[in-house]
Amino acid sequence: MTLLITIAWILVLLSILVIFHEFGHFLAAKLVGVHVEEFGLGYPPRVRILFEKWKTKFSLNAIPLGGFVRLYGDDGETVEKGGSQQVLPAGVTKKNAFSEKSLFARLAIILAGVVVNFLFGVVAFAGIYSTIGIPTPRGEVVVTDVKADSPAAAAGLQSDDVITSFTNEAGEPVSLTTSDAFIAYVESHGEEEITFTIQRGEEQQTLQAIPQLVTVDGQEAIRIGIGLSDSELLFYPWWQMPLRGAVVGLQDSVNLAVFIVQALRDMVVQSFQEGTLPKELSGPVGIVDQTYQSGMLQQGWLARLNWMALISVNLAIMNLLPIPALDGGRAVFLLLEPILGKARRLRWETWANNYGMMLLLGLIVLITLKDIWQIVVR
Repeated sequence: MTLLITIAWILVLLSILVIFHEFGHFLAAKLVGVHVEEFGLGYPPRVRILFEKWKTKFSLNAIPLGGFVRLYGDDGETVEKGGSQQVLPAGVTKKNAFSEKSLFARLAIILAGVVVNFLFGVVAFAGIYSTIGIPTPRGEVVVTDVKADSPAAAAGLQSDDVITSFTNEAGEPVSLTTSDAFIAYVESHGEEEITFTIQRGEEQQTLQAIPQLVTVDGQEAIRIGIGLSDSELLFYPWWQMPLRGAVVGLQDSVNLAVFIVQALRDMVVQSFQEGTLPKELSGPVGIVDQTYQSGMLQQGWLARLNWMALISVNLAIMNLLPIPALDGGRAVFLLLEPILGKARRLRWETWANNYGMMLLLGLIVLITLKDIWQIVVR
């Protein structure tokens, strides 16, 4: 798959996710009685009105990426500044304005896009697991791959070996049931020799290996050069698969959300402490490069669906951040409205959104320049 085709796929898949996000706003607005003036596919300038349904104009726009929803009375603009001259569809009144709804209703509309993006991740993961099988703990750690010329190969490890235990600092064997526990054990010893026990068929062996310092995705890490698995994919009766897939999908989405939040926290701390942008922080160029290098989008529809699930949960978390111009920032200002009052809240939010968007765009530019530099010097 060429770079241009990868970019095209990313634009299409991202647009689908953004449209789902906007559909969340649209659906919540309709449920609480807010008039949706327009649901746009792509971004203006407008090319044409496709059709009109539920008193909403569905439009096609010139910039083919994502979409938008325009609500009647969003922040009182169309109500206070032009409502008297505006021609509204039959049955739509000032009561159908966003600004006239309760605080809870407006919060529901603002956060509905985030909820839909998160639910998309859950449903996508559920679909994937319903197709390939439900990950189920083995209760043992199996070696799935051994890299040539690695410490593991030098130690005599082979694929399908079961690592049953490792030796701790006191020289005592510690039983092993998860891959994470063995990875933590390897990393905690740096480049010092480690001792572990394997089961190979009916034979049990004790092996030693000296981990190496390697570079993974631009970051230094301690590895011995093996792939591990502590779970297996199982199939259940067909009527159980969607539910079991949804449960595992929800777990994966929650775990991914927690990981993203922790990573963001660590990146912010690093940025303030070291005054630099973390290497793992990527913008649009970095995402395209990583996707292209991994070849994920050329591995079939399941791989593409998995990519969309990962990005969708990322979008949900990023949009939930209390940053002006994002859904999380709007939600914070709405929560402050009982203290500030509606008029002051609107003035402060408008000011914060204008300057927040400038800062956000500036950060994206810096991250993009960093991504380009890393690609050039790679």
